Amino acid sequence: KVPKTTTESGQELTGCAPISRYFAEQSAKGKEIWGKTPQDRAEIQQWLEYRALHLDEVVPTQEAVHEILQELNCYMGDRTYFVGNVLTVADIFM
Repeated sequence: KVPKTTTESGQELTGCAPISRYFAEQSAKGKEIWGKTPQDRAEIQQWLEYRALHLDEVVPTQEAVHEILQELNCYMGDRTYFVGNVLTVADIFM
């Protein structure tokens, strides 16, 4: 089931990413969670698309899950966060 909300202006939003972005944009601190720079925002969008392509559309096999986890573990290496040095939407959604 896809989450939905209605904005103050009456516009209906569907999906986790659009809804979370809408609410984040309502506060100064919330905006940072979507990235401080254009590059950060692009990287965050890449991770959201990665999730949509590899994790959300189908139920992956155990082998596919293992491969995905290995890939993510390799990417993270010594990193604490997926993008930059602060918590972003990429960390929450991944």
